[in-house]
Amino acid sequence: MRFICRIKEEMKILFVLVVAMMVGCFGYCQTAEDYYNMGNAKFKLQDYLGAIDDYTCAIEINSDYLDCLIMRGNSRDSIEYYNGAISDYTKAIELNPKNADYYFYRGSSKEKLQHNNGAINDFTTAIEINPNNANYYYKRGLIRASLGQNVCVDFNKAARLHHTEAIEFVKKYCN
Repeated sequence: MRFICRIKEEMKILFVLVVAMMVGCFGYCQTAEDYYNMGNAKFKLQDYLGAIDDYTCAIEINSDYLDCLIMRGNSRDSIEYYNGAISDYTKAIELNPKNADYYFYRGSSKEKLQHNNGAINDFTTAIEINPNNANYYYKRGLIRASLGQNVCVDFNKAARLHHTEAIEFVKKYCN
């Protein structure tokens, strides 16, 4: 009888400990924003793999966290995991198709994979959304140059928007 009472007592203690651990864990669980902030700190330190882990945790908590998708994409791009970056940028575009920078980021990753037509399409969409960004024209012009296409239209527009390299290119090749 004493043995059974002792087991019941130990089971109660074990139950209380398990409940306390669960409550303690939930008290210390981090939010998506906490993971995002930790990811940003690691990104600034160029710890891209650590940043990717933190951004991934945040995205697991909130799958529509745009800033995390973009920063994880940037981190993936930084370690030359371009397909992963493209996937993150694509998800961000699905959530917010009116942000020109998202197309620019995705186009830049596509360019690095030499998916030139896809990159040109993304830069063109970025230009359609925001026609006042010189970098969009300049990057599209660079890809067109690599394909042997006429680039003076893009570089002239970038130069009119005060893009330094485009200004030099236009002076040298487009007059």
